[in-house]
Amino acid sequence: MAIEAVFLMPAVLAGALMLFEIVRMALIVVIGTLALETSLNTLRLAVSPPLNDRVFVQQVVTLGMVVASYGCLSPADVRVKVEAYPGLGEFGLGIGGQGSATKIPIVVVDVNLELDWITPVPNLVGFGGQFTHRYHQVLGNLYGSAQNLP
Repeated sequence: MAIEAVFLMPAVLAGALMLFEIVRMALIVVIGTLALETSLNTLRLAVSPPLNDRVFVQQVVTLGMVVASYGCLSPADVRVKVEAYPGLGEFGLGIGGQGSATKIPIVVVDVNLELDWITPVPNLVGFGGQFTHRYHQVLGNLYGSAQNLP
């Protein structure tokens, strides 16, 4: 019985460590989603935010995600890329119409989370030294008066 336990315990321990990694990864993905939504809502509720200023949007999203992540994310873990378009025509590569709704800015936000594993087991298995998750959000408030609607 003792010999079987000696051979079985490393496999059980490795399985438990991988389970912890998977649960932590799922928790980070959910917290990252909520943090991104919170930071984007902060940006939406700002009084006349400069949406065409990529650096401003990038800083607001990064800081908002770090603050709203309950200490799970640091600024080094969050990589934000922002693309700003002045209207639908530019966003759709010239396929937009010429109405007033086409001059409302559209912002595309890509966020990459890169976090190290907490145990060495995923690195030993071949998953690399960290895991990465990508978020993609398109912000475009297509509002207008009732007279402009078709």
